[in-house]
Amino acid sequence: MDFQSFQDKLYEFDALRREGDEIQEGTVDRIEPEYAESWPAGIHPCLRIELIKYLHRKLPDSDNRRPYKHQAEAIELALQGRDVVLESPTASGKTLAFAVPMLDALLRNPDSHALMIYQMNALSFDQLDKIKELASPLGISVDTYIRETGALRREVIRDNLPRILLTNPEYLNDSFLGWREKHWNRNGFLHNLCYMVIDEMHLYHGYFGNNMTLLLRRFFSHLKRLGASPNVFLSTATCADPEKHASILTGRKVKHVRPNKEMRPTRHYVFVKPEDSDKKNWQNLSLRVERAALAILESDLRALVFCPTVNFLENARRNCSRMAERRGLDSSSLAVYHSRLRDDEKQQNRQKIRSGEHTVVFTTNALEVGLDIGGLDGIVLAGFPSNVMSAWQRIGRAGRKWDSDAFVLYFAMNDPIDQFFVSDIDSFLNKPLDELVVDPANEHMISNHMDSLMDETNGVIDCEDEDVLGSAFYKGAVEAAKFYRPRRTRRGTSPQIRLSRKGLRGDNNETYDLAFEPDSEPIGKNIPAMWKFRHAYRNGIFTFAGKRYQVYGHSDIRGKRKIFVEEAPPGLRTESAFRNFINEDDEFDSEEFGAFSIYYGEVNLNIVFDSYSVVEEDSDIVLEREKPEPNENEFKRFGLHAFWIEHLTDHVDPIALYTLLQLLRVGAWRILPSDRFDSSAFLRPDVNTVYLYENHRGGTGIVKRLFDVWPNALEEGIKRATNCPKNCTTGCPVCIEPAKTWDAGSGEINKAAGIRLAKQLLDDYSRAN
Repeated sequence: MDFQSFQDKLYEFDALRREGDEIQEGTVDRIEPEYAESWPAGIHPCLRIELIKYLHRKLPDSDNRRPYKHQAEAIELALQGRDVVLESPTASGKTLAFAVPMLDALLRNPDSHALMIYQMNALSFDQLDKIKELASPLGISVDTYIRETGALRREVIRDNLPRILLTNPEYLNDSFLGWREKHWNRNGFLHNLCYMVIDEMHLYHGYFGNNMTLLLRRFFSHLKRLGASPNVFLSTATCADPEKHASILTGRKVKHVRPNKEMRPTRHYVFVKPEDSDKKNWQNLSLRVERAALAILESDLRALVFCPTVNFLENARRNCSRMAERRGLDSSSLAVYHSRLRDDEKQQNRQKIRSGEHTVVFTTNALEVGLDIGGLDGIVLAGFPSNVMSAWQRIGRAGRKWDSDAFVLYFAMNDPIDQFFVSDIDSFLNKPLDELVVDPANEHMISNHMDSLMDETNGVIDCEDEDVLGSAFYKGAVEAAKFYRPRRTRRGTSPQIRLSRKGLRGDNNETYDLAFEPDSEPIGKNIPAMWKFRHAYRNGIFTFAGKRYQVYGHSDIRGKRKIFVEEAPPGLRTESAFRNFINEDDEFDSEEFGAFSIYYGEVNLNIVFDSYSVVEEDSDIVLEREKPEPNENEFKRFGLHAFWIEHLTDHVDPIALYTLLQLLRVGAWRILPSDRFDSSAFLRPDVNTVYLYENHRGGTGIVKRLFDVWPNALEEGIKRATNCPKNCTTGCPVCIEPAKTWDAGSGEINKAAGIRLAKQLLDDYSRAN
């Protein structure tokens, strides 16, 4: 790839502008990997032969087929029976590192089985092909066991067990534990489980990570009762302190392996703050992304375009296709990939992406991990992802050969985090990786898992279970066992199924299908309830799979939820208005000093849908304003953990108070290991109180930690605001501008007043301590 020629093409297509845009560029040079002298001597002879053949196929022109040093070290430890976590960059041989000891263990024990857990189904199918290529010549069978496998195929699998199964956390919970007696204990799969792989470990953090931590403890507890003790191999590309996180996640002692030095290809970075007005930032951001995609298409390059929402990517692909056709380009090379497509559409798109038929793919985090796409030239980021780890995961999709160059094109939104990195590219390139937060002692999460644990143990808990469950889960189980009474349950109502319905990945697992009519095939699946509330309300207009639809109804019959749509009238869009309300439910801890009190506790949130407008797209003229249906005007969320500050005097400037909140929010993101979307901010001027609340019920540990370190977070926020390169007075995207969320607590910013109030709070705190 000639990067300079491609960059010129970006200017030609007006994706970049020499005047007006703020652009920072940087190039990181290739760092070659270190190689071991040879493959570990303890590898089974049959596997060693097939490994040599495999490497000859993969590297036909190379004279060097030795393993990387970190591969050899991880394999050696795993062959010794140690639990291992391998931390290394994308395209650094992690799959081979865990596949070799897994296949070795299966060869040495012909009756044994292995289980591989993947967070995303796209990654399961991608890894299936890789593992098969090594395993099949050895007579070791491999298959997936997830929803996309299909019910009939899953039944065949249970009756004719493969040696290796690839699954996801939901099926680990629903099937391997929920149907353990009927399926997996009966056929001996779990009794003879000798190896487990947990790939992309860094994806398990926050709410999902808490659930995964307890789920794995339940699974290991069940295996202990069966007498099975598999070795565990975890891997991650982007995680600070992986040994600690792996140990907390699994409850096991894990040996950490990593390369002695960083490995990377040559990458060219272009970070862009487009010259846009705040009002049209979203539309202009989309336009720049679309023009960048066209430049990639005309340059005959291949890239993934990561978009902030499904709506954004659907509109971008739709507009880009139109522009491509006008320029005589092949619009069929443009594609979308996201979790709401039908299973067959996703499978078809994956095949076309691998084959190169689809060269420019608009996607969400659905392809953040997953497809190993050889030959990708670059990555486009429309806005900064939820955290630094996600950014590096996306960047790692391109440049997967050490001797090839790749580009990273990042367009910033008007958000403090976006603007911070676009104004300081060195801070991004050199920022330490995020440390992950999981809390296996979370009482709300433990309560959610307790019925399942009681069912799996038949209410029998002994002292040896504490080593597997951890002290908090064990203590809760001992208490719950006193009152446990076995209950017969109908199919589909097991405690494991009920747990999954609550949502392992989020605290509201209510999803919808899109369809034209009640009996027609869905045109989209797994639409979240919040997305439906905000976009797919009655008469709402939105884009899906490149087409515009308008909602004419909803149904919820026996848990089968559907959104009914028809083709939308051309040239129209809808815009909606929401309001939020918060009330305090419980206080877990509090402190008072001077004019302030701080709290850590639980709050409830109510989102009110006020109205929506039908707008003419070309002119932005509002044609009509309507009220939502009575049953669509509220969305309630309970049990949210929050940190809040109350000003105890009667007279306080609400703008200053709200600015203090934003200083805290921005500072907290800089020092806490949190996803930027894990928490939201809110102002209640009527009671002189500001809230930073987590967006998942029961909390993930972020605000609990904030209660201890809030002075550091506030000082960091003051530092960011004081050192703003724009020297703004009312807040700006580079320092403390409020995040663009649906929070109705957003207000004006007065930096000077907010900083004075923040310093008063810190002074009162210092005097009290």
